[in-house]
Amino acid sequence: MGRAVVRAQKSPGRSAGKDAADDRARDKQRQILDAAVRVFARKGFHAARISDIAKEAGVAYGLVYHYFTNKEEVLNSIFQRNWSVVVKMMESVEQQHRGLKARLTAIVDFMMNVYKISPETVDLLVLEFGRSSRLAQTVRHPQVDRSWTVLQHILEAGQADGEVRTDTDARLLTTLFLGMVETGLAAFVTRMMQRDDAMLEEMKRAIVSTFVEGVAPRGNGGR
Repeated sequence: MGRAVVRAQKSPGRSAGKDAADDRARDKQRQILDAAVRVFARKGFHAARISDIAKEAGVAYGLVYHYFTNKEEVLNSIFQRNWSVVVKMMESVEQQHRGLKARLTAIVDFMMNVYKISPETVDLLVLEFGRSSRLAQTVRHPQVDRSWTVLQHILEAGQADGEVRTDTDARLLTTLFLGMVETGLAAFVTRMMQRDDAMLEEMKRAIVSTFVEGVAPRGNGGR
């Protein structure tokens, strides 16, 4: 991903000054990315300019280019930063929760609650990556693959425990579940659904109950 993801490795010989400089650089990158989220959400990715991001962040125009090659790399870095958090959450859910419904409920709770905490970020990711296949292709990354793998493991565990039908591939079920979550978020982003806490909670329950009931074994045919 270029300069945006370069991380210096600390060693015993590194000076305190060097560590402080690295911390300042990470803070500046975070400041720029936070500003970019606001600019992209407000103006749209294609209409936004690097100068807009610099102004929003309160930094010099050239500093954005010091850390990021172009606008696409800024957007990709926003995606990677946020998806890394999703991966950690899924791994934690897999380890700490038992049972398909409990695990999926925890995942949906987290992903939907992100919209309550940072609607601009969700607006940006759903709208920009949803309508730009070229941008979506550029973010194929081990973290994205890892999130699919963790969820697939959860569904495979459900199959082994008799909670999930075995006549459908777990990878396909993973796709369907994530599609339901993404569509639910898109309904709020595009204002097809009322943006309030009550509707958000109802959406969470509907996604989990509909999916769990849909993948449950059907009599003898599911096993």
